[in-house]
Amino acid sequence: MSHQETLREKWMWNREMSQCWGNGFITIGIVMAIGLYPFIGLYSLFFLALCFLGFLWGFTYGIVDRKVKAQWDSLAAQGGERAESLIVNGAVESPGVAVLKEKELVLSPIVGNRLTLLLSEMTFVREVVFLNGRKLVGKRRFVIETADSRRIGFAVPESVGSRWVSKLVLRKEPSVSIDTSQPIYESGARWWNKKKVYRIYADRIELDCRMLVRKTFVIRSLEIIDIWTSQPTTLRDIPRIGGLWHAWSGLKLDLADLFKHVGLHCSRTGHFKSFFFVPDDPDAFVDVVNKKLLLK
Repeated sequence: MSHQETLREKWMWNREMSQCWGNGFITIGIVMAIGLYPFIGLYSLFFLALCFLGFLWGFTYGIVDRKVKAQWDSLAAQGGERAESLIVNGAVESPGVAVLKEKELVLSPIVGNRLTLLLSEMTFVREVVFLNGRKLVGKRRFVIETADSRRIGFAVPESVGSRWVSKLVLRKEPSVSIDTSQPIYESGARWWNKKKVYRIYADRIELDCRMLVRKTFVIRSLEIIDIWTSQPTTLRDIPRIGGLWHAWSGLKLDLADLFKHVGLHCSRTGHFKSFFFVPDDPDAFVDVVNKKLLLK
């Protein structure tokens, strides 16, 4: 595997990290069970469940580590510099291996298909603070847009990213002067969207939210992973945002369960990564986003 200089650069699935966390849960469980036995008796044995959690933690991440190593070995003959990576392709986030060559970038996740991206076909590559809403400690995070409008994110250890950044991020967005002060599309306030207004600008989407407090969610164009229209209910949208595991991060802004609505999945920071809302014309809203922001 690649040399990682510090503990903070290691991934959670690396053997050292998974063993550390697993042994930590086991140790805490045993110490709590023994220490609290004189005070609560047999009820202290419930803390031994942490031992089971420790074993499960080590077993699960052990499987992930073996799969990443298999990807690592399968890419050995391709040349270039390899690095363990977290890869985000659409709604799928997966550990894997990234390989940077002279003319291409290979991303090989353990879940999903291997991606080979020619550097010459990348529209731009940006280094970002958050990847899929998370700031990964000890990592450098990148978002790519290709000529066919695909958006792909990946993160590598800092020591590797420091060497890669000069080859990747020097590819900037085309310098085009655009007006970002005025919306290019504004959805009217209707009773079915609870009198809310949803706006599209040249570089972002702004979603009005009036729940306990009034707030405007701002989703930058680079943060958009997927956008679509769907018939009621929002249960239909769960596969588009990565399944039930990600359903907790979704927010319904209005009566999206009752009307044809727009689903938006993004990589913004914060708790909410998916939004469901009813503009006055859902099809037109999605069409404008695809043509003006995603350039499809």
